[in-house]
Amino acid sequence: MEPDVKQMLRSPKTTATPASRILFRRLWLLFGVCSLVLGVLDLPLLAAPDRPIVEIVINGPISPATDDYLRTSVDRAVEADARLLLIRLNTPGGLLNSMQTMVETLLEAPLPTVVYVSPAGGGAISAGVFITMAANVAVMAPGTTIGAAHPVGGDGQDVQGDMRAKIENFTASLIKAIAEQRGRNVKWAEQAVRESVAITDQEAVKEGVVDFVAADLQKLIAE
Repeated sequence: MEPDVKQMLRSPKTTATPASRILFRRLWLLFGVCSLVLGVLDLPLLAAPDRPIVEIVINGPISPATDDYLRTSVDRAVEADARLLLIRLNTPGGLLNSMQTMVETLLEAPLPTVVYVSPAGGGAISAGVFITMAANVAVMAPGTTIGAAHPVGGDGQDVQGDMRAKIENFTASLIKAIAEQRGRNVKWAEQAVRESVAITDQEAVKEGVVDFVAADLQKLIAE
């Protein structure tokens, strides 16, 4: 691996060259429109009265804004002594480096996290696959999908040549590590990256990609 590529693929927390930063920012997995909402659920079944559940909504592409939003939400949930952080997720994908740091946040979170892929018709596509599988509990609403995580360029084009192999191998190893740590289907996770496979909510449960399907928050908690 060439030195400049090493800089591009390493953690965004380290220093990269200007050219590497530009290239990394252009490595999108997909695009969309983003909506962020922070709130506290008023559902007695979710927690003891003195310990709230913090709910956030990520509806759109994964970007530096969603990365910062997730980290801030984890901090606020810890400060509130929340029982868990619930993340409603509906995304077509987004930036690779933002996704990577969001995964780090979820894997290192000091409280339990739940990703709920919703609403019906939505999905956890591309970068969303990594984020969903990184949560302690992964749930999908009926009529949602997950998968198609092969990396593409900033305009949706295929990455070619040696760079394609480097990026594909990196993202495949990352999602396999996530699946291993969370006890999810490692083989399917790699296929989602290398072959862009995508599956329905019911198939995701059957394949061991997510934990269960829930039509709404009350049913999610009942499970």
